[in-house]
Amino acid sequence: MSLPSQHRVYTEGLEKMEFSGRHSNMELSLAHCEDGLWRYGLSGELMDNLESLRGFCFAPCSIRRGYSNREDCLEEACAEIRQRIKMNADENPLAGKELTAWINSLIFGCRQMSLF
Repeated sequence: MSLPSQHRVYTEGLEKMEFSGRHSNMELSLAHCEDGLWRYGLSGELMDNLESLRGFCFAPCSIRRGYSNREDCLEEACAEIRQRIKMNADENPLAGKELTAWINSLIFGCRQMSLF
């Protein structure tokens, strides 16, 4: 279980998943919080056609919505990444393709583990 800092941000005990491609980078952090809920944070960069990066970052924090299990939290994080891909789809479709493949592998891997 993770405990928040004085600013209600989780920085320790995080499960991190990272992707680094030619056109994008992404880090997804999951925290199993002291209230029993799961929360996520994202840090990502998407390259545009001019080869400059657009980024965003937020850590898991107690003021964000929590999820009762890891799988729901992961699926919601992936849905947010998809939304960000859609917002930047015109800038560089290759970044979107890279991240979509990564997201699909995360969700597929999660579902495979739950079968056993």
